[in-house]
Amino acid sequence: MPARATQSLATALVVYVAVLWGCDAVPGVRDVSDLPPGVSELDFSPRTVDIAQLDPQDLADGLTDVNLNVSVAVDGGPEGDVDSVHFVVRPPLRSGMPVATGVLLPVGGGRYEAASTVTLPVGQPGNYVVVVYASDQQGQLSNQVQGNLFLDATNAVGNPPVVEQVEAFPEVMTPPGTLVIVATVSDPEGLLNILRVEITTPTDQKFAMADDGESLGDEVADDGRYTAAFNVSSGLPPGVQVFKVQAFDRNGNVSNVVDRPVTIQ
Repeated sequence: MPARATQSLATALVVYVAVLWGCDAVPGVRDVSDLPPGVSELDFSPRTVDIAQLDPQDLADGLTDVNLNVSVAVDGGPEGDVDSVHFVVRPPLRSGMPVATGVLLPVGGGRYEAASTVTLPVGQPGNYVVVVYASDQQGQLSNQVQGNLFLDATNAVGNPPVVEQVEAFPEVMTPPGTLVIVATVSDPEGLLNILRVEITTPTDQKFAMADDGESLGDEVADDGRYTAAFNVSSGLPPGVQVFKVQAFDRNGNVSNVVDRPVTIQ
């Protein structure tokens, strides 16, 4: 390229850069000052729901409705860029789907509020985590603030269910094959008061057991014998694998945990 052409090209680049530098922002590039919104000062009520203080009629289906009120401060930055504010209520084990989600609305003074009815399973007491976050019009997410909503079953009505026996068929197995676990469960208030029976695998996965006479190899419906079936693949190393069974009733009571070892050979 001739020297004159090279000098002209260099001059053009300098002018172009100077023009962009003088602009407020380069097209297509986000301003570094455009920070996401920030949330703080989370407040919500109630903080504790005592199952023993609830009307037993409200627990007949194993669920209870909680009127949850949530408030939070949101800082949208110099531009006040807040598109939406959300809350999520996660179950105690933080697994599976949230038990509730919702949107908080502006009430002035940088605060956002929501009043929502949240349905909690009384058979799953513990700390439900209330999480609040915001987003701006660019899709940027804020930090999260969170707190615990405690579903207290310490003084729940009645007595807890009892896992009387857990059987494995077969007790000693050579993969591949099907392993069937059957738990015999009772409740002082009757079998209808049993909300669910849960089995935990040796890998800490949790599954509901069946007593419907149809699913998971269950033979007779509503007889208090809860069943779970697992396909055990070949290649599983030999040794003892321990399954754990626990029962939950509609009053919020929780049974003892019963181990069922199974020998893989």
